[in-house]
Amino acid sequence: TRANGSSSTGYFVDGTRIGGLATIQTLDLRDGRYHGYVIDGKPCGLGEMVYKNGKTYLGDWVNGIRTGAAYFTWPDGASYSGWFDNDCMEGAGTYTYANGDVYQGPFHRDLKEGQGVLVAANGDRYEGGFVDGHIERNGGIWLLATGERIEKDFVDVYKPLSLESLLDNYTVGTHVEVIRWGMGYRFGYGAIVKDVDGSN
Repeated sequence: TRANGSSSTGYFVDGTRIGGLATIQTLDLRDGRYHGYVIDGKPCGLGEMVYKNGKTYLGDWVNGIRTGAAYFTWPDGASYSGWFDNDCMEGAGTYTYANGDVYQGPFHRDLKEGQGVLVAANGDRYEGGFVDGHIERNGGIWLLATGERIEKDFVDVYKPLSLESLLDNYTVGTHVEVIRWGMGYRFGYGAIVKDVDGSN
C-alpha cells in the first residue's frame, strides 16, 4: 500500500513487482514436474520441482529460476539447505554428503568458497578456507576424532583417492605425511606416512 492509498498485489523481489498475479499450479516442464506459485506461466514464488533424474528442489523461484532460500536433494541421499541465486548454490548453506560428512559455510556458483567447517562422519573436523570447492592449501585447523589438533599447510586435500594412487604422485624417498580423513586423505610434506591411529 502506497502513501496515496493505492496498492499492488503479486510477487515482489526487492520491492519490484514481478509479472502478474500468482496462482498455484502444477506444471509439466522439460526437466520435471513443478508444483507451486506460477506467474505468467513460470515458477515464481515458493514451489517444488521433482526432476526426472530424481533430484528435488523446494524453495523460492523468480521467473523460472531457482533464487532464494531452498532445500535441494540428490538421489544418493546428499542434500543442501541454504541459498540459491540464478540457479546456483550461492551464499550461506549446509551440504550433507551421502556418506554423512557435513559442510557448513559459504558457496559461490555451486562450489564451497570462503571460511567454512567440514565435519566427517567419523568425527574428524576441518575449520578453515575453501577455494573452488576444495580445502585451501594454506591454512585451516584439523581436529581429529582421536583428539589430535593439527595446524599445517596441506595441498590437494579431501579427495576420494586410495593411499596407493595418492603416493604414486611422489618420487621414491619423498617424505609425505598422510592421514586418512573422511572419504579421502589429507597430506603435506615433512613427515613419514602414518594413519590417524599413529601407526607407521
